[in-house]
This record gives sequence, structure tokens and C-alpha cells, in this order.
Amino acid sequence: MKHVMLRWLAGVVAIGMLTACNNENEADTRTASAPQSQIPDTHEETMSQASSPNTSTPASSGTPQVAETHTPSIRLPDATRDALTQKSVPYDRITLEVNAASASRLTAINETLAKEHNRTITLRGSKNRGFFYLYNLPLVPGENLIRLQAADSTGKTTETNLTIRADANRSVPIAMRATRYEGVRQLDTVVEVGTDLNASEYLFDLQSDGTVETVQSEGNFTLRLTEEGRYRPRVTVRTKEGLLYSSAPFALALDVKASQDQKDPKGATPLDVAKAFQTAVLAGDRGEIQRLTGNNPNILYLFYGNKHALPLLQKIYASVHEMHEEPWRMDGKTSVVYTFEVNGTIYGGGMELKLISPQLNTGRQWIVDFIY
Repeated sequence: MKHVMLRWLAGVVAIGMLTACNNENEADTRTASAPQSQIPDTHEETMSQASSPNTSTPASSGTPQVAETHTPSIRLPDATRDALTQKSVPYDRITLEVNAASASRLTAINETLAKEHNRTITLRGSKNRGFFYLYNLPLVPGENLIRLQAADSTGKTTETNLTIRADANRSVPIAMRATRYEGVRQLDTVVEVGTDLNASEYLFDLQSDGTVETVQSEGNFTLRLTEEGRYRPRVTVRTKEGLLYSSAPFALALDVKASQDQKDPKGATPLDVAKAFQTAVLAGDRGEIQRLTGNNPNILYLFYGNKHALPLLQKIYASVHEMHEEPWRMDGKTSVVYTFEVNGTIYGGGMELKLISPQLNTGRQWIVDFIY
């Protein structure tokens, strides 16, 4: 899939009427909680677990009595199911809102993607507002067979299949920009959402952790961030047809720094560093490359030992997409992997990063130690 870089979509912000109203009006301005230190990657979203129901109720005789349990059910809202039946999805990703009563876990796998493209991606749902949200489910052209599986706290499971027809010939047209991107000890900013979708409401998730803090009918969100760190919001747009689409991962970063000369935010992840390294390579910023690699002589020689090396590497990094961190870490090291295209052929690559002690006034914890 094409990696979506941050940019502002020209055009009007689609503003519609609110179709799924909350009983309580959300305030536009709020003080945010501390940013999370690890954001899930595009392919696997972290799910909020529901509390376990009581399994027994004391009877009048004093004898424990097992409470009645039900196999979890899976159901899409009628408007969503009707819209998916009536039209083909034009984009390469979609977000699903699923009602899975009594379930504590919901996963989705695009079986068509697994069978025809040898890519099995298990997407985990985030439970919020009484629904599970499966963000940015990848689609391929044609019919996509989606297998949904719900499980409750006792281990009971149920499955259902959903077919989504898709053109999948373009990325979801959602972008975000902010009036200010960083602040010292506090950041007051307005996040503006640009889209040409036929929007009816906007669901705003400040930290891309599955918790929707604000639902409103317009695409401007006023924020006051007071906790030091990096915030990476995600916005989901509900169309008037009843379909949901979400912004790409890392579409926007907002930083609250401890001091003006702090180069990296507190809690910067390996993926943050890898993306900053990619940006530095594309810009030909040798100083930033040195900083992000800890002046690693092997990497610097790879980039600058031959006059043809940097232009070639810039061409490669310009075609990088689907960058994500490997799910394991060991001995203070981790890997960020990606695919890139050269002359029509897709290759795999990545970089290894190692953990270092945070340096004074930088907040930096990871550096690029090896690329491949």
C-alpha cells in the first residue's frame, strides 16, 4: 500500500449534519492526558479490554449459581451494511464500526488479501462508545472477504464473514494540519481536518489509542495540551452514507517540549526516529543524519563514501511505504521494517535501532544503528 505522507489537501472541508448525536455535548477545548509512549502500528491496533462479567450469583439457598452466558454476537449498523451492499468502496482502506454484544475482543482478517497477496494482517478492534472500531482495514480491488471473530472473557467465540466490494485505487482523502505544531510546556492549537468526503461527523482520537474523546459535526478541534510528549491524533470521518474512513497513521504530530532546545519529544518511539531519519535522508540533511545515528561511522560511510550513494538512497527512501516496528524488542534493540519499489519491483528493507540513555535536553531514547 502506498505510504501516505503528511500534506494538506486543497479544497473545502466537508461539513455535514450530526447523524449519531451524543446526549452530552463535548467541549471543544480541553486539557489532554499524558501522551502515550508507544502507538500501535498501522496493521495491528491495540484493543481496550472490557471488564469481566460476574460468573456466579448467590442463590437464596446460599448455593452458588452459574450466571447465564451468551455467545458474543457480531453486527454492523444497518446504515453501514446497506451502504456496503449498494456501492463499491473507492479507497484502499476502510474503518468498520461493529456492535459485538458481550465480546471483550474483536479481530478482523481480510482473507482475500491473505490468499491472493500472501499478506495476513490481523486487525484488533478498539472498544469505545459501545462499539468496536477496526481502524484502516486494508482492501484490494474486487471482492474482499473479511472474517470477523469475537470472543468473550470466558473464551467463547463466534465468527461471521463480510464481503466488501472495493475499487481500492486511491488513498483515503483525509489530511490534518494544525495552527501550531509544538509548544514549550504547553501547546494551544487548532487541528483542522481537510477532506472531500461527504462528511456527517468527525470522531477525534487524540493519541490514536482507540479512545474517541470528541465527536462533532465540524472538522476543527481546539486543543490545549499540557503534558510533555508527542501526540499523534487520528480523525475518523463518518459519511452521510454511513461509512467510516480514518486518517493515515502519523498524519500529524504535535509536540509539547520541556525546553526550547529539546530536539526530540519525551517518549519518542523507534518508529518516530525511523521516520525522522527517512525525512533527513530525503532532505540531504547530513547533520540530522549524524544526530539520528549517533555519528555511526558505518552508516555515514554508506551514505557519503561514494558521490553516487546519497542520490540512490534518496530514491529508495522516497518510495518507502508501510513502515512499521517489529512486534518484538530484545537486548535494547528493535527493528523498523518497510517495503520500497525500484523499477517496478517491490523489495523489503528496514533499520535496526538501539536504546540509549536519554541525553540532556533532547529526550532522545533511540538511534539508528544499522540499515538494510
